[in-house]
Amino acid sequence: MIPAIEYHLQAVVLMERECENILAKVNKIFKHSCNLAIGCPNAIIYDKDILKVKNIYALN
Repeated sequence: MIPAIEYHLQAVVLMERECENILAKVNKIFKHSCNLAIGCPNAIIYDKDILKVKNIYALN
């Protein structure tokens, strides 16, 4: 899912708050699919050595 978001972000500039809203939904879905607790820190998802998911705000 993140590669699809990355592709669409090539032509769009998002404000930080918009990215946070999108990422909140993505984080919830991602944690559920990986059987992680909702309270699990988001830093685990974005750690380059653990799950290697990219933060879309950093790509923007």
